[in-house]
Amino acid sequence: MEHEIKLLKDREVDQKNKASGYETLLRDGIPLNEHFLALKNKFNNEQDILKKNAEIMEEEIKKEENSNKQRNHKIEILKREYEEISGKYQEYKEKTLSDMKGLETKLFTETHTKDVLTIEKQVLFDKINKLKNDNQNMGRSITKDKYHNNRDEIEKKRKKDIEAVQDDINMTSEKIEQERTNLEEEMERNVDP
Repeated sequence: MEHEIKLLKDREVDQKNKASGYETLLRDGIPLNEHFLALKNKFNNEQDILKKNAEIMEEEIKKEENSNKQRNHKIEILKREYEEISGKYQEYKEKTLSDMKGLETKLFTETHTKDVLTIEKQVLFDKINKLKNDNQNMGRSITKDKYHNNRDEIEKKRKKDIEAVQDDINMTSEKIEQERTNLEEEMERNVDP
């Protein structure tokens, strides 16, 4: 309210000043033509100044419009670049998520396989150890039996050696008989003219 009252008072003072200006023109005693010429000159000067200011402002507006066009063009280019980068980022993000899921699946599978194989490995190691123990026990018992039954094995070995030698002798005898037969046949053939 106080602000409105102040504005109203300021308007009233301005209107009184304007009205008093016209009154002073009439009171000073100078002919009105001169006043009109002075006012006309003042009007023309102010009009020229205002036209120049308007031209300057129009040039500035044109510069600003050109600058705005360039900025809009840059904005369009940057928007396109942003869309490209955003698209590439989205593709990269999807690929990365897909790769991560694949790697997580692979890790789970390999971990599970490793656990299963560890259990199987332990079972096989237990079997191998059992077989080694069994082999050691059998080897000991065989060694023990060899020491106690040494004569039987020697006899068996001698029999095998004798049989092998006898087989060689028999084969050699058969070869000799065959060669002798071939020789006699050749001699009979050569004797006969």
